[in-house]
Amino acid sequence: MVDIAQGKYTKELKRVTYYVKEIEENLNTGVNEDMRLAYEKICETNTTLEGAADRAKDAMLDEEKSFEEVRQWYDNCKQDLIPVRNLRDRIKQALSELEKQEIHKREEDWFHKKFELEMALEEKKTAKEMTKPQAVKLQRYTITPFKGD
Repeated sequence: MVDIAQGKYTKELKRVTYYVKEIEENLNTGVNEDMRLAYEKICETNTTLEGAADRAKDAMLDEEKSFEEVRQWYDNCKQDLIPVRNLRDRIKQALSELEKQEIHKREEDWFHKKFELEMALEEKKTAKEMTKPQAVKLQRYTITPFKGD
């Protein structure tokens, strides 16, 4: 039973190693959707590998292997998980960075659009002021009757 569980773990480790290499090669695309898919895939493979390790560990405990032997084997399995976890963290950071860039771009576009609208409004106000009839203030004259000499 232990040999079968360890064999399944080994197969799973080979599969995960393949996916890790494939994802690392395609990591630099910078496309948000590709990064999300890669993150989901690496999380799925991490969970699968951890599950296979847990099943093998349980099988070893069921066959009453020594605690030290089980712990040593499981510690070795944890070493196998380090590249997967590191890749997952890198993808998560890259997704975060892409999201920050998208937010910055949207804010920049919004401010640009706001500026354009304010300028158009100001131009309309100026044009309206120019077309208004302007009131001219005239001097006040008083007319006094002429009284001859």
